[in-house]
Amino acid sequence: MKTDLDTKERILRAAKSEFAVKGFAGARMESIAIKAKANKAMIHYYFGSKEKLYKEVLIFIVGGSPKSDTMYSKCDTMNPPEKLITMVYFLVSMHSEGFDPDFHRMMAWDFAEGKSNMKLLVKNYIVPGLERLESIVKEGIKTGDFETKHPLLVVWNFVSFLITFVGQRNMFKNTDLYEKLHPDDSKAMLLDFFSTHIFKELLPGNKSLKIPEVPKTFKTEMDKILKEMQVKIRKSK
Repeated sequence: MKTDLDTKERILRAAKSEFAVKGFAGARMESIAIKAKANKAMIHYYFGSKEKLYKEVLIFIVGGSPKSDTMYSKCDTMNPPEKLITMVYFLVSMHSEGFDPDFHRMMAWDFAEGKSNMKLLVKNYIVPGLERLESIVKEGIKTGDFETKHPLLVVWNFVSFLITFVGQRNMFKNTDLYEKLHPDDSKAMLLDFFSTHIFKELLPGNKSLKIPEVPKTFKTEMDKILKEMQVKIRKSK
């Protein structure tokens, strides 16, 4: 069984690299087989078709990451502002330090080729995450901590900007703006920007701005998860 799992993972890693460089249409099963030190028959045995292999690669990339619902459940005893800042920390950490360039390249190819493979991730990961963030804002509106007519748009504004910002970092490489946008302490910069921005956007008119601290226990757990993710990403190279 261990041999089967090792072979499947080699195929998934090789396919991830192939799809990232060539897109779905340009990727070749022969090339994936060579990179994985396997054969085409073995790929078809484990994954069936190129379409199914592509979907399995997406699940391999994102499915191995901590899901937002798991992290959300750790915030059950917190008040809405504490929940929100903790989830902002979680998402910024995931996208800035758990950044997988291959995933963003696959996204770019998916849009360019007019495919809809990313709908799998949108349905299973992005939509549930947005709904949970929205529920935090709605809870905060009820308690008087937040104020907005459009809670879903507020959280989508945050998430979409974060995904775009991180995913397009290579666009500014070798320009004067790169170091300003992506300094060594970019995570701290992003945390400060997004937490301030979202809390100001949700601030009721009769209250002063107060952003709570992220619990140290949560930061410690998040750091451990990120280290595991970084090892996984490095192994894919």
